[in-house]
This record gives sequence, C-alpha cells and structure tokens, in this order.
Amino acid sequence: MKAMVYERYGGPEVLDLRDLPRPTPGGTDVLVRVRAASLNRSDWENLVGRPAYARLAGGLRRPRRKVLGSDFAGEVVAIGSAVTRFAVGNRVFGDLMFHGASTFAEYVCFPESAPVTAVPTELSFAQAATLPQAGIIAFQGMKGVSTGMKVLVVGGGGATGLFAIQLASAAGAIVTATDSAAKLEKMRSLGAASAFDYRTSELSDSGQKFDLILDPIAGLSPTTALQLLDKGGRYLVVGGSTRSLLATFLLGLVYRPGGKRLGVLVVQPGTEALNQLAQLAASGQLRVGIEREFPLEDLPVALRRIGDEHALGRLVLSIDGASD
Repeated sequence: MKAMVYERYGGPEVLDLRDLPRPTPGGTDVLVRVRAASLNRSDWENLVGRPAYARLAGGLRRPRRKVLGSDFAGEVVAIGSAVTRFAVGNRVFGDLMFHGASTFAEYVCFPESAPVTAVPTELSFAQAATLPQAGIIAFQGMKGVSTGMKVLVVGGGGATGLFAIQLASAAGAIVTATDSAAKLEKMRSLGAASAFDYRTSELSDSGQKFDLILDPIAGLSPTTALQLLDKGGRYLVVGGSTRSLLATFLLGLVYRPGGKRLGVLVVQPGTEALNQLAQLAASGQLRVGIEREFPLEDLPVALRRIGDEHALGRLVLSIDGASD
C-alpha cells in the first residue's frame, strides 16, 4: 500500500511517499480502506515535534509512528474473527489518535474498541473525515452552553473553532470569535455575532465579558482570560505550548476570583459524540466547510498550509487509488 512516511522530526520536506505492507487484522482488529483523511493542527505538531508534549507522546528523538494522521473515513475490507461491531463493506469514520493513528495511507488497521462509527448515507467520505477530532473538541467544549450565554471562541477560523461557533450559535449563545482578518467573514457566516482580527484588535478594550471562552490554540494568557471572563465564567484551553497549558492548569487550581474558572479541556473521543456530530452534519445543522481536497502525494503541501495557518476551511486527503 502507499503511505506517507516520516522517520525524523522536521518540516514537510521529511515526508516520503513509500510502499508499505498492508496491515493484517488480528482477532479484534478492523482493516479499513481509507478513502479520506482530514488534517489537524496535531498532525503538524507531530511532524515538527513541537510543542514538547508532541515528543513526550510520540517519541523524544524520533517519531515512534512512521505515518501521521488520526481522522479518517473509509470502507471496512477485513475484520478479525472476534469482531462483532463491524462487517466488511461498512462505511465508517473516526479518530485513531489513541489507537495507532497512521491514517495518511491507503489502509489502516485499528482495534474494534476505537472511537469509530458509521458514516451516514447523506455524507461523503471527505465530509465525514472532517468531523472526529475538531468536532469532538468543539462538542465537548460547548457542553452546557445555553440561550443567552456569551461565548468567545479564540482561533474561531480554525478547524475546532468553525465547529464551536456553529454549536454555540445553535444553542442560542451570543458568539464572539477571533482570528486573522482573512477568516472574519467566514466566522460571521457560521454564526458569530461579532468577529475580531487578533492582529489589530484588542478584545479586552471592547469591554465585553464572557460566560465561556474556548481557546484551542492558547491564544490568550491566563491573566487576559480572567479579565475577559464574567463572574462564574469558564476558560477552557485545549492546545498550545506546554508552558501555556501548565500555567493555565496551575493558576486554575489556586485562583478563582469571582468564581471564574481556568482549566484545560481533556478531550475524550467516543462513538456517542461522533454519532451526534454525524447526524447534525447529515441534517445540515452543522456545516462542514472543506476548503480543498489533496491527493496523498500532496500531503506536504497541505501540511504546510496548516503550519502557516493559512487554511480557510478543512483540508482533506482524498485517497482514490488502492495498492497492496
């Protein structure tokens, strides 16, 4: 099978398209022919080996896994003798970040227990592949949002942010989002009542206060987050530098002025949330914005766009051919 391989940390130039043996499923494993795989910020982090937690999880000096990718959609082509959840021919999608990953290839093998579920007939493989990682973060980050709440989404033009804006808006929240100027109109079109260019606008000068802030990129310092929170408000950071995550976690443990809470969102992928996201997308309530689809061999180009933060929607690998 064809797969995009990397054996050392670095930029997209370290990626190499190679022929690898097709995986063989064990008794509780499922083998899928990958039809589409979406790109996430985590793929860039695992490629370059930064922030530090990328190496702690993926290998200190060299990457343990030779193939990137966690989000995918495709067709089941073989199952182990003990598998009961899946059958050959099923259209499935999911997130394999904690179950072997390696979805930037023509085939991927994973345990039956992985957070993988059926693709609704209304969705294409490419659409389904965009949902798992970013969708789950947004879904869990927006848990408890209700009518009239004031929600800020930092990096609202990114993969997670675009879903979070929609989910918060659908729940009746008043949504504010920040990102670069090129992404402002996109954020407004998805439900943001106001959008700020983080390069030229100081949100703290607007006088706004928020009940919930979701920050997938650690774009705010903990002190700025506290300034922007209303009494009893929550700030949830997901990604960013190790230092930023640690600072938020520690400050949140010891300092809660006015009932304000700072914390790190610990994401828990699961099939139930995936099914809910899929149904929202299938019904048109959740828009899946694919900016561009790339062939597998153009993964370096696509990842560079992620690293440079130029993507205006989801980037997807469309893997059409099949080889053994």
